[in-house]
Amino acid sequence: MLTLEAIRQAAFAVGLDDVGVAPATRLEDDAAFMEQWMVDCGLKTQPDQDKLWYLTLNREKRYDPRVLVPGTQTVLVGVLTFAHSGRDYHRTMKSKLYALEAQLKEIAGPDIVSSDYQHIFCDSAPFLERRWAQQAGLGFIGKNHTFIHPTLGSLIHLGELCLTIPLSSILNPQSSLPPYEGGPERVSCGSCRRCIEACPRGVLGKDTWDVHQCIAYETNECLICQNSCPYNEKSQ
Repeated sequence: MLTLEAIRQAAFAVGLDDVGVAPATRLEDDAAFMEQWMVDCGLKTQPDQDKLWYLTLNREKRYDPRVLVPGTQTVLVGVLTFAHSGRDYHRTMKSKLYALEAQLKEIAGPDIVSSDYQHIFCDSAPFLERRWAQQAGLGFIGKNHTFIHPTLGSLIHLGELCLTIPLSSILNPQSSLPPYEGGPERVSCGSCRRCIEACPRGVLGKDTWDVHQCIAYETNECLICQNSCPYNEKSQ
């Protein structure tokens, strides 16, 4: 029988830094938010007009993993810190998720994943990975819009493995989600404003986050808001 405890043991054995699971469903609130956000930010639909044009495509797949991978009932999210991600985090994460899949098949059989559809992802499909990591009890989305793990911080990569078995068959009465004690009041930004104050362009903390104004939109990398985060101080 596949249990959350077995999944976590297998995940750590293949080298993941953490793992969580969540029931697959349509992310209704996120879908409504994304549709309005794309309008508010004036997102363009052509690659020569906007680097984020791809967000206007495959929207229903992005909002519902069951559309992306038919038969999905549970989303498994893996976590890797930057330090453990190698030169190409996409390959490193996927290799570990494939190794995890192999171990889980040994426990629960080959039918726990789709044989007809690609079901392992790391920045390679329309997937709202930060929200799924939150749904899986791994942390929260911070004021700097990055996903923050309570002990690993935000200098992490996320990957997903879509399972065809329901979450109810994985969790036992002793299991709980999220796995961190204390509830959201202990795992959040609280009153901290370090990233907002550190943002060189004053983009954070506004009602609408216009990603086009962020330095990372131009350079694909800007760690100012993350380096200022106290959760990353804890993870050192």
